[in-house]
Amino acid sequence: MQVHDDLEIVLVDDGSSEAAARANRALLEASARPFQYVHVAAHGPGGSGPGRARNIGIARATGTFVTFCDDDDAWTDPKHLSRVALHAANAPQADLYFANQRAMRDDAVLFEYWLPAYTTKVVAARGLDGSIIPVRRAECLSRAGDFPHGNTCVVRKSLLDEIGGYWEGVRYAEDMDLFVRMADRAREIYFQCATVARHDIPNPALRNNVSTRRSADGKAFDLAMIAEHLMFHCSTPEARAYAKELGGQALRALALSRVHTGDRVSAASWARQALVLYPTWKWFAYTGFLRFGAMLTRLG
Repeated sequence: MQVHDDLEIVLVDDGSSEAAARANRALLEASARPFQYVHVAAHGPGGSGPGRARNIGIARATGTFVTFCDDDDAWTDPKHLSRVALHAANAPQADLYFANQRAMRDDAVLFEYWLPAYTTKVVAARGLDGSIIPVRRAECLSRAGDFPHGNTCVVRKSLLDEIGGYWEGVRYAEDMDLFVRMADRAREIYFQCATVARHDIPNPALRNNVSTRRSADGKAFDLAMIAEHLMFHCSTPEARAYAKELGGQALRALALSRVHTGDRVSAASWARQALVLYPTWKWFAYTGFLRFGAMLTRLG
């Protein structure tokens, strides 16, 4: 529950059966709080995809700011939205807020802070706790792969409309792609020095989630696509540096995977793509790349 009750709630049900959708509508009709309920017909076992479902919610939203909460996550700080609303009322340039969350699996804490660097460096250095502080774009995009989930973000709707919302071309790490593009365009970015949510990490043995169904190579390929997407759509040096590092990591992972399976031709192909797309990325200094250089020499 949130103490801030000036909310417009849009619930997007992606892929439930018609019977389940009817049951969901009945539950919502009995609720004291008004909801917009949108049932999206299934498009395969994973529904229409997280990006499309969230974009439907964004299109229905009419408020100044938008925030997200997936069905496997929860807000745990009742003052999360009220703090942001109070701050935003006096910060007309604020486009993006984010915070920490706790990572859980089966009600056990996997790690306390989703963004530990903000706790150990940014917040500690400024001597602040429980408040909202401005952060630089470089602090938001300091290391590829690090990003806050949507359930800790509050973003100005006009910014979401400007960048086109979620990219629907991928179903894995689409929230990373969105955050980098938001940080690239945001006028002012703020970090809420608090743990406001819990994220329930899927059990990899169950294979009932996009992230658990996708193979390691599939995830690396998706990240390579996201890096290319970010390079095309982002203009700031910080966002483009993030994309280059992400792309280098992904292509290196694909090349090493092929080395481990003995497919040297494919390994060399991925390495060549990395040389063309990210020629200055730091992974070329890794000893692992010496093997790729030898392959390229042998394969011509």
